[in-house]
Amino acid sequence: ALPCACAGRAVRRPSALPPAMASLHLDDSVIKNTGLARVFKDNTDRVNSIDFHRSEDIMVTGGDDESIHVYNSATGELTKTIFSKKYGVDCVRFTHAPHAILCASKNGSWDETLRYLSLHDNRYLRYFRGHRGRVTSLAMSPLDDSFISASMDKTVRVWDLRTNACQGMLRAPATPCAAFDEQGMVMGMAMEGQLGANMELCFKLYDVRVYGKGPFDTFRLAGAQSAPTHVAFSPDGALVLMATKDGSLCLLDAFQGQQKHLFHCQPPEDEKVHLQACFSPD
Repeated sequence: ALPCACAGRAVRRPSALPPAMASLHLDDSVIKNTGLARVFKDNTDRVNSIDFHRSEDIMVTGGDDESIHVYNSATGELTKTIFSKKYGVDCVRFTHAPHAILCASKNGSWDETLRYLSLHDNRYLRYFRGHRGRVTSLAMSPLDDSFISASMDKTVRVWDLRTNACQGMLRAPATPCAAFDEQGMVMGMAMEGQLGANMELCFKLYDVRVYGKGPFDTFRLAGAQSAPTHVAFSPDGALVLMATKDGSLCLLDAFQGQQKHLFHCQPPEDEKVHLQACFSPD
């Protein structure tokens, strides 16, 4: 199934593909013909982020109503609701533990601290301070306790769940978005940059062990019409999917950087709402 958050208040869970269609190639026609199996209306404002635990049947959502909802993704049952009235909620992401998440602030620019939250007892385990602009993406390493955050302060920061201190930082010419590959060995950073009189979309690959030495590869998509809002690696690490502000989804070869497909979606009416996309496990 392909859960999605829309610009409204509902989280929608489309019906799953039958076993015989498990390897069906996803394209525009397939996506347009998926059906809804269930709609969750537990939020009173926009759902701004969704994440699934990597091994457990658990889904978490963050909302502009300052709520965090936890669902059993197998049964569709709402199992817990937590509120963060003081800080708001954005970019919710599971850690390796099914009972703990990372989240960013939402209520204004006065506090851009990242928070490590225990869902078990609604207690903050650790705070991560350093960003000076709204956090736009969070990604947990599949390999260890490190995670990365991208911000409107034009930086990507590297953290470790076990300590409050920032472990490293990468600067960008514009607001970046970042992600780990599924092996946790490569970090990708997408951003918009200037190429002469034109804008370009730039994607850089870093070895997580020596990211301070700079990218080991850089792909440039000249003529890009909009800044990236989200980036994700495919489970096999062979593809990269980038979403942009104008509603485009760009699929790239992760090794050579060639554009393989370009999908066009309706961009959100609210400029503060950014398009995101992800790969299915297979």
